[in-house]
Amino acid sequence: MDISRFLHWIQPERLYMSVDVMVKGKRGLPAIPNWNDIPEKLENMKAFLVEKYGENLPKWDPMSAWAE
Repeated sequence: MDISRFLHWIQPERLYMSVDVMVKGKRGLPAIPNWNDIPEKLENMKAFLVEKYGENLPKWDPMSAWAE
């Protein structure tokens, strides 16, 4: 799945979880993920995105919204 249009989003690796839930729902499978698996899946997806898109991924500071 090419997510290059969404790299400017905050934490684009979270798209994986949203797509996973939608696909499972369409297939009639339980869409609720095992919450214990999510952190590892997010880290794996983030590593994949960094490898694929390199430095195009924006750095995200969760406190930046408070700076405004």
